[in-house]
Amino acid sequence: MEVDVTKQLDQIADKCRSIITSSSGIIIRDKEKLLVISEVLFGEMGFTRNEEDYFNYKNSLLNCVLQSKKGLPITLAILFTCVARRLNIVVDMIDFPGYVVLGFFD
Repeated sequence: MEVDVTKQLDQIADKCRSIITSSSGIIIRDKEKLLVISEVLFGEMGFTRNEEDYFNYKNSLLNCVLQSKKGLPITLAILFTCVARRLNIVVDMIDFPGYVVLGFFD
């Protein structure tokens, strides 16, 4: 089954956008928008780290992660960043030895 990565990322961003804009006219800061992205990806959609098969190469491929909803932390961080950028929020990946950290400056 082939996954259209761009289309799926757009759909996830659209879902987040609809939640954000349904806030009855309240201006939502980027920080709150990031919480919406987090809830959609890791709550509603169930994306998580693949603990059962951590070293499988497919955990590094965004198309496979979009399909299985399991991946490496760095791939999940890339997914989060891709969705955030579609909502015009700049999230940076910060180099921290042995870990992946996302940075946001308000």
